[in-house]
This record gives sequence, structure tokens and C-alpha cells, in this order.
Amino acid sequence: MEEIKSVIEFLEKIRTANVKTFDSCPEEKLLRDTDYNNLYQAFWLADFRLKNVINLLKCVEESSKQK
Repeated sequence: MEEIKSVIEFLEKIRTANVKTFDSCPEEKLLRDTDYNNLYQAFWLADFRLKNVINLLKCVEESSKQK
């Protein structure tokens, strides 16, 4: 289970870096630049999926602790 915990920590570091990227995106550029907006949306979707994977791994880890 230590491996799962390490993976969770690594993925959470990636999400933290993603938040910094999200915060650095100027809103006016998102509104004007279609390619930039599409990239931002794809990035957001990837982050959303990453969050779901982290939550799933946490559930697996918690489930294994209870056994």
C-alpha cells in the first residue's frame, strides 16, 4: 500500500502545479484566442480526470487499511 500512497502524493503534486497554471491564464486571452481556449479546456478536463484518479486511489487505500 505504500506504493499507492506514493502515487497519490505524486499526482497531488501534479495537480498543485496545474492550479498554478490555471491561475496564470489571463481571462481576456481565453475569450479572444480560440486555440488557447481549447488548450485550456483540454487542460481542465485532464485535471478533472486526474482529481478523479486521486480520489479513487484514496478510496482503494482506505479500503485496504480497513481489511
